[in-house]
Amino acid sequence: MDERITLIFDGGMASYGRLDLYDASTSMLGAARVFSILGHYYQTGRIISKAPKSLADVYIEPAEDGSFRQQIIIGVTTAMITAPFTIFAERIFDNWFPKPNDEMQQVIDLLREQNKILKGQQKVSEKKDAIEREQKRSVDQFIEGHATEIHVIRSIVAKSTKDMFRPVGRSAEYLAITRGSQRHPISALGVEGVRQLEYSIQDEKVSTVVGVVNAFSRSSKSGALFSPELERGMLFSYDHQGTLPAGDDFSWSQYTRRPLEFRGRYERFFDGSVKRFWVHQTNRVEAGEPSEVARADIFDFD
Repeated sequence: MDERITLIFDGGMASYGRLDLYDASTSMLGAARVFSILGHYYQTGRIISKAPKSLADVYIEPAEDGSFRQQIIIGVTTAMITAPFTIFAERIFDNWFPKPNDEMQQVIDLLREQNKILKGQQKVSEKKDAIEREQKRSVDQFIEGHATEIHVIRSIVAKSTKDMFRPVGRSAEYLAITRGSQRHPISALGVEGVRQLEYSIQDEKVSTVVGVVNAFSRSSKSGALFSPELERGMLFSYDHQGTLPAGDDFSWSQYTRRPLEFRGRYERFFDGSVKRFWVHQTNRVEAGEPSEVARADIFDFD
């Protein structure tokens, strides 16, 4: 099943069908990683951090004339939910992206009008519209039920999501994203929205989290943890110079399924949700049984 996402860059040089090559290359690499990792999770329910491991096929077609319109085709063979990948991506981005300002809302409204015209030309039935509404409800329920995993994926692709908007404020004034052959608008962000998307801040207060390591990379000193107490998972990075010793605390927790006490600071997205936890210190929690709550089977970091 092939599904289409269109990236529409407009304003500035993009109005003439051009983008700065470096901007465009960075944007396409970011989009490739975002859709590959999301596509793999959509198919398998597993979280990966390296896009080349994705089972989803992600392609591009030649850009169209006029404003710079780049079509991306996502090929998937199976799905965790009974809804198209493009609707899944739309609902994900609706949670991840800043709300459009008045100017960008006008862009979305114009795309919505164009979408209605295309629907009229293709004679889309009321039954098909009702099916799409039901698919959106199904996706929303899935996202709510898998909030922990979706939060972790958001953190994994945060830089790539930002890179996707690289031309905005440079060789383009905004990026609008649409789905399907009828180009239903998903979102549109200009310079102000991209600044919000790029924003992150680290808490001043030191916090303590007790959790089990689900995945860990010794080379990058980063991984994912699940805290039964907080009932959520999150990415973490160990703020430590030098090589980790053999039998480090993170590997111990991942292998034994026993918890660690993490002390550090939260880094947050523009909306206050957790981007990652910066670990300064760990202590092993030896008491209790190995955790069965943390799902190590859904992560593949290496």
